[in-house]
Amino acid sequence: MRITIFSAYYPPQISSAAVRLKSIAEKAAASDRVESVRVVAWNVRPFARAADPEAPQNAKITVARTEVPAAYKAMRVNDPNPFVYAKWMNLARHEIEERPFDLAYISSPPGVVAGSAEACLDAGVPYALEWRDEWMGQLISEMNSRMPIARAATPLLGYVMRSKIARLVSGAEFVVAEREPIAVVLKSMGAREVLIVRNGVPAGDVREASASAKMSDLYKAVGIDVPENAVKIVYTGDLGVSYYSPQSFIHSYSKLQSSGTSITLTFFSGRPPADARTKDFIKCKNVLLLNVPNKTLLGLLASSDIGLYSMDFSDPQAMTAVGTKVFEYVCTGLPILAITPKGSAIDRLIGELGCGWAVHSHDPSEVEASWLKAVAEHRQVKERQASRKEELLARFDRSAQNEALLKRILDVSVRRS
Repeated sequence: MRITIFSAYYPPQISSAAVRLKSIAEKAAASDRVESVRVVAWNVRPFARAADPEAPQNAKITVARTEVPAAYKAMRVNDPNPFVYAKWMNLARHEIEERPFDLAYISSPPGVVAGSAEACLDAGVPYALEWRDEWMGQLISEMNSRMPIARAATPLLGYVMRSKIARLVSGAEFVVAEREPIAVVLKSMGAREVLIVRNGVPAGDVREASASAKMSDLYKAVGIDVPENAVKIVYTGDLGVSYYSPQSFIHSYSKLQSSGTSITLTFFSGRPPADARTKDFIKCKNVLLLNVPNKTLLGLLASSDIGLYSMDFSDPQAMTAVGTKVFEYVCTGLPILAITPKGSAIDRLIGELGCGWAVHSHDPSEVEASWLKAVAEHRQVKERQASRKEELLARFDRSAQNEALLKRILDVSVRRS
C-alpha cells in the first residue's frame, strides 16, 4: 500500500500537529503492508523553521516540500481562501498524476483538506480526511472580526462552504474527528464513517523530556537572571490566532508583578502576536517569546510552575474543545490556569483532575484574582500532579489511538483489493 499525506504540518516545523502526523507516518511505515509513505508538506507559515536542516525521513518515508509565501501572506488569516484552496488542489492533482498512491491521508488546515480532497474525489482516488476542529465557524468568526464588510455575506458564505465541503466529506473513505460534537456534524453532512481520535500526548516523549530541558537552563541561555524561587509561568499557543485570546492574562500581568512575587512569563508561540499591545508586552522584563521543538517544550513544561490557557468565549468550539496543549500541561505535571466558559470541557477536566484553576470570565478583576490564587497554590497542585503522573500518561497517551487509526487506514486497501 502506498500512502500520501497532505498537510501543512510536519517536522522540522514546530507544532503539536507536526508531531502527530510524524507519528502517523512512522506507524504506517513500520507496517509490512505499507510500501511507502510520502508526505507532501507546505511550509509557508512564519513558524515553519527548522531546528534540523532536513525533514526526518527513513527508508519508507519521503518528505516533499513546496513554498508559496506570496499567496499565503496575502490572506493568511482567512483559510480556506482561493489561493490556498487552488494551490492544494493543484498539488494533489500533480501527485496523483506523477506519483500514484493508494490512499491520501489529508490533514489540516482547512485549505489543505478541501483542495486536496477535491482533487482526489475528481480523480477517483481513495482519501481519508482529518477534521479535528469546527474550523468553518472559526473562519467566519475571523472574517467577521477582521473584515466587517464580510458580515453581511456570512449566511451565504456558510451555505456555500457547507454545501461544497459536504460533497468532500461524503466522498471520503472515513473522516477523523477529535470529539463527538464534530462527529455529529460530519455524519449530518453525509460522512460514511467517523473515527474519533482524541487529542493526547506521546507518553514516551513526555517520559524522556522530563529529564531533559529545564527552564533554569533556558534562562541562562538567553541571559536572564531569575531568582531560584521565581514562579515560572508559561503559555503555549499561537499569539497570532484571535480565538486563543491570551490578552486577558497579559492585561492582568502587571498586577501580579506588583504583588511582590518574583515571576517570569514565557510564550511558546509559532506566530508573532498580531496586536500592538501584545507586541509591546513581550518586550517587558522577564517576558520571553520562543519557539522550540516539541520534545524540548515538554521538558520545559515539566520544569515550569503554571501553564496558561484561554479561549475566546464567542468561538464556536469554546465549550467542547480541549487542545493538545492542555494534555501537555496535565501530563507533564504542570498546573493549569484557564479562562474558559463555565461547564466547558476544559472546565470539567480541571474540576475532575483537580489540576488547576478555571476562570469563567475575561473580566480583569476576576483574572487578576485567579493569577494570585494560582501563584499561592501552585506548589500543592504540582505535587499532587506529580504523584499521579503515570496514571495520567496512561489515560491520555495517544499511542493506542494511533494504532486504531493505522488499522483503519490499512483496512481501506483490504476492502478495495
